[in-house]
Amino acid sequence: MSGTGALRFADAAELQALVDAFERGEVPAGGFSHQAHLAVALAYLDRYGLDGATQRVREGLLHFLRRALGDDVAAQVKYRETITVFWVRLLAAALADSDPALPLVERVNPLLERFRDSSLIHRYYSAARLDSAAARSTFLEPDLRPLPDAS
Repeated sequence: MSGTGALRFADAAELQALVDAFERGEVPAGGFSHQAHLAVALAYLDRYGLDGATQRVREGLLHFLRRALGDDVAAQVKYRETITVFWVRLLAAALADSDPALPLVERVNPLLERFRDSSLIHRYYSAARLDSAAARSTFLEPDLRPLPDAS
């Protein structure tokens, strides 16, 4: 992985090492950037499809939050289902538009750069909708503009 601020993988082994560390709960709380979240989601999308990736990202993030916060209740409060599903669906649509003949890492790196700005979500959701209690526990469709088709 590059150390220049932007996350970029040199090869599939580097991407897999991040996924493995995430699954083992070995990613430090301060070391799991927005782009690292995206990279794991993209690897899951490639391997498990939209539904399987969404489930794995959800479970992994809740595990990560429990570890980082030391409390299941705090993890549930911090987690937002709408944010998780938004990113997985957005990435699924983008990955579907990429060339499947290319190795995954060659599709992941440009998508990490394209979606580098985590504030992109605010083009789709108002702050009120994202901060709502419902957005924590269920997926809410965007209220500002629709998501691209992820199928």
